[in-house]
Amino acid sequence: MLSSLTTSEAIVASVLALVVIAVSIIFFATLIMVVVRRERISSLVNHGEHADGKQKSLGEFFRSLRKK
Repeated sequence: MLSSLTTSEAIVASVLALVVIAVSIIFFATLIMVVVRRERISSLVNHGEHADGKQKSLGEFFRSLRKK
């Protein structure tokens, strides 16, 4: 397919393809980071509560973080 293009058209097509690939990689990396950050936040929130739902004291919270 690229053989029918001139040299400058082939260069533009290649650069455009690289840009599309880079944008898709950045998009999926951002999506993964959002999911991971959401999981960390929810684990920290759950870490701050006892099994019965009562809030831990600040000291208990930091001790439980250190044990992780």
